[in-house]
Amino acid sequence: MANLNKEIVIVQGETKDIVVRLLNKDTKDPLDLTGATLTAKLPKTDGTALSITPSVLSAVAGKLKISISDTNSALLNADEYQGFEVHVTTATSAKHIVQFLKILTVKPKLF
Repeated sequence: MANLNKEIVIVQGETKDIVVRLLNKDTKDPLDLTGATLTAKLPKTDGTALSITPSVLSAVAGKLKISISDTNSALLNADEYQGFEVHVTTATSAKHIVQFLKILTVKPKLF
């Protein structure tokens, strides 16, 4: 489960930081990211996923930042209301896939 309640808009070719907070789906408590391995997956134009390693802003609060470079954002699929995922492997080897559905809009550059 995640705490993100607004649409994310990215223009291909710009840099963008996405900050999210991950919650335990059963308890609604923050997902402890201490010692966790993280991978964000976003849709690319060729139908595959762009993998980015997020940085942890607060492990105990489940807060992380996905930093997308201008080069990487140029590879993203231009479309509205797409989803993306954050894959988490905790320090205890538990695996979580957190899906953000219909929240990502990528726009093509005009010029």
